[in-house]
Amino acid sequence: MDIARTVSLAQHALLLALSVAAPALLASALVGLVLGFISAPLRLGDPALTSVPRLVVVAAVIALSAASGAAAVAQFARYLWTSIPAWVA
Repeated sequence: MDIARTVSLAQHALLLALSVAAPALLASALVGLVLGFISAPLRLGDPALTSVPRLVVVAAVIALSAASGAAAVAQFARYLWTSIPAWVA
């Protein structure tokens, strides 16, 4: 396997990981931002007030996007598996 193919494969794998993780990360950041704007003027300092809603939203986003993420990872794994003979030759 040449270096260009290896770099391309690693780049594709990293972009896939980013695209699978992005919905949960963005939801967590958005919920944290909204809860920060709400809790700052009210001077609420309890960590549970920001952690629990964030956990619930992230779990819901993961549940909703799990099928598409798993399909993308499975497609990439299928591509890797079927490409092995071409890389070895």
